[in-house]
Amino acid sequence: MYILFYKKVKNSYLALDFKDTSLISNPDEFKLGVLLNKTILDYIKSKRPDNQIFIKETAIKKGQITSIDDLVLVPLVQEETTDPLHLSDDEMALKAEKKELLYNLEKRYSEAMTNGIDFMVYIKFLTLFNYFASKGIFITEENKEDKYIEVLELEDESAIDKLEQFIEIQEILEDRLAIIDNLIELKEDIEYAMSEEELEEAKEAYFKPIKLLKDTISIPKPPKKK
Repeated sequence: MYILFYKKVKNSYLALDFKDTSLISNPDEFKLGVLLNKTILDYIKSKRPDNQIFIKETAIKKGQITSIDDLVLVPLVQEETTDPLHLSDDEMALKAEKKELLYNLEKRYSEAMTNGIDFMVYIKFLTLFNYFASKGIFITEENKEDKYIEVLELEDESAIDKLEQFIEIQEILEDRLAIIDNLIELKEDIEYAMSEEELEEAKEAYFKPIKLLKDTISIPKPPKKK
């Protein structure tokens, strides 16, 4: 095993030198780095000539790098330019933090798009939509108020129960779309952040719980026939 030393730069952890653990005589040295195996160390060595290596905070907390996913690579040469201008440690740290945030954001976006429960909700929505369509009632965003009344006027307990389900599912899907829109906007804010202050503003929105309040329509049930 090896230990990879690091220093904290802004909110990121910049990888420094490494050392074979068998050569460490002072136990306090273990507090200055994270453990890793030779395979990961060789990977770091291969990437070092062209990249700054940053260690994700999750690896810092557990005290060990268990896969290359625990690392963030930031090219030493600025992207989209042939000018071999090297970035400062602070600029590198900002790029590393942005890269990690974007990676996590992509995961959240992917989960929002592929969530199994949401897929089942969508199937239920299509089933209910087809149910009303079979009765000649096509519910859209523009005509939904009139169509809700049309369903109520059927005085059909089953149809009214399905309408309640339909409205509830519509709200779930609208909330999911709003979350996806929010993630896309956050992605742009993170990508275009030019300073630590701008990134902090994006992070504040990133970590804020999403609470969406929806107007709901009350669906009165018709009186039962005697």
